[in-house]
Order: sequence, then C-alpha cells, then structure tokens
Amino acid sequence: MRLLFLDEAARLDARSIATLFELCERLQMQLIIAAPENISPEKGTTYKLVRKVFQNTEHVHVVGLRGFAPQLPETLPGTDEAPSQAS
Repeated sequence: MRLLFLDEAARLDARSIATLFELCERLQMQLIIAAPENISPEKGTTYKLVRKVFQNTEHVHVVGLRGFAPQLPETLPGTDEAPSQAS
C-alpha cells in the first residue's frame, strides 16, 4: 500500500480536503494527515491523537472515528459491473 503524508492541513479548505480523499481512494493510497479538528471522517477511519502531560508524565490518548458515509455496493444488483463514480 502506498502512503501519502500531509502536514499543515489547516491551510486547506473543505473542497481541497475532499479532493485529497478522492485522490487517495482512486489510487488506493492511505492518507496520513497532521490536521486540525475541522476534518471529519466521511469514509474510512480517522484517528485523533491528543498529547497531555499529567504530573510530569506524558500521555497520548488515541480515539478512532469511523466514517459516516454509506458504503457503495461492490456490484449493482443484476449486473457484473461496479457502480461508476461521478466526477
């Protein structure tokens, strides 16, 4: 699997972020973003890492968020073809 790493995603608007997600889906790449909280998972899983210091000990809390977009079917009923993506 190929990976795409992106830092400073806070500078991207929602349309640019959606374009990145689409690019990675089409090329079967995994996207890893250092991003602000304005990115919500529509597809796949987003992991949020929060670093906290408590009594001179550093802790990292990891929370996984599942995407909320419905999964497309593998094939259309009655056909052998997968549904096409609109551009």
